[in-house]
Amino acid sequence: VAPLFVREGIDDMKALAQHFRHVVAKPQRTLLAGFSMGSVITFDSIEDLRSTYDGALAGCAVGAGAPLANSSPTLGRFVSRAVARTTGSIGAVRLDSDGKRVEELALAINGSGFFVVPSVHLSDASSILVTLNTGVQYVGTVVGRDPELGVSLLHLNGTIGLQQARISQSRRPDLAVAIVSAGGRAAITSLTPVRGHPAVAGRRLREALLADLATSATPAGTILIDGSGKVTGMVVDQSRGRVLAISGADLASAARLLLSEQTFSAKALGVTDVTAAPPTAG
Repeated sequence: VAPLFVREGIDDMKALAQHFRHVVAKPQRTLLAGFSMGSVITFDSIEDLRSTYDGALAGCAVGAGAPLANSSPTLGRFVSRAVARTTGSIGAVRLDSDGKRVEELALAINGSGFFVVPSVHLSDASSILVTLNTGVQYVGTVVGRDPELGVSLLHLNGTIGLQQARISQSRRPDLAVAIVSAGGRAAITSLTPVRGHPAVAGRRLREALLADLATSATPAGTILIDGSGKVTGMVVDQSRGRVLAISGADLASAARLLLSEQTFSAKALGVTDVTAAPPTAG
């Protein structure tokens, strides 16, 4: 029933805007605001009718960073398609250590089984299992680490032809869709560049990104994307009740550095030095 109401709402608001132009005058700006179900109308309207509206305000939970069990009807068709373009390059990571289990996400950076994953929980992990969107599960091996960015490189043996993530080179994205589960559960978030944040101290980050997301519902490895499905960042940690991410440009830089080396040192993670086969282009 909801999609029917949404379509009627989109058409009615468009008709109202056109009626105002014809009867009153052409406004300098047309802004659309919606709350609850109206926010769904707002999301879809601003995506499909950009020539009609100059701006929009969607007052609902997903617009404030709260993830939904099923995002598609609320995020809008345009954003849902962007999420669908990215989920094939995301792996669900399960870390087990002393009876404790942590779940986070990893991002495929080439088609040969190499994934970037936050380092925050890896040091205590006794086993690393990665499940792809196909449902197939692999054992992950840590083959590299960038301690300054807080990300590590995993390799999944036996994988080939994986979907490689498309990474944006933007260092200052201001809005993103946050994919918080491998199944595509998502939320919309604002991103604020910040320097000198406690969690950034001692790292070579040009700047970190503070995401307006609920910490209890945002696992490490949450993927940030833009409207085209390109990755604009990754959540690597939480600090002072805020979600901390690195930009897509810094993520790509770390991936290139780790992949360019055939010998990786992971002693800090409790793993002996290993030599990885040179990665092929994905």
